[in-house]
Amino acid sequence: MILKEKIITYCLDCEEDVECLVRQEPFSSKIKGMEITTIDTNLYCPKCGGKLFYYAVAKENLKNAYDEYKRLNGLLTSDEIIAIRKKYHLSQTKLAKLIRCGAKNIARYELGAIQDKPIDFLIRILDEHPEYFGIKH
Repeated sequence: MILKEKIITYCLDCEEDVECLVRQEPFSSKIKGMEITTIDTNLYCPKCGGKLFYYAVAKENLKNAYDEYKRLNGLLTSDEIIAIRKKYHLSQTKLAKLIRCGAKNIARYELGAIQDKPIDFLIRILDEHPEYFGIKH
C-alpha cells in the first residue's frame, strides 16, 4: 500500500495529533497454519518513534496477507473476484445467486476473507463459461 496522502492521527504517548511517518516493512503471520510474509505499511510517530494504529492501514495490511495466502494456495484474490464480477456487470447479490451462496459472503471475499475451494471453483467456471450461468459474453 502506497499512501498518497498524509495521515494525521493521535499518538497516545505524545498525547497529540501527529503527521505519521510511513514505513514499508516485512511482516510474517500464520493464516490457517501457513506462514505468510507480506510487506506491511506501518505508521510511526515522528516525535517519539512509537508505532501508531490507523484502521484503514491495518485493514489493508490484513487484506494483503489474506490475498497472499490465496495466491499461494491457488485461490482467486479479492481483486480478481471483483474483476470477474464487474466483467459480467453483476452485483454482489446477483453473483451470490448464480453460485448459490450468500451476498454477504461475496462482500467478505471481496474485502479479503478466504473463500472455500468449491466457491472459488464456481467463480472460475463463471468466468470461463458464463453461458453455463445464463450470461451472454
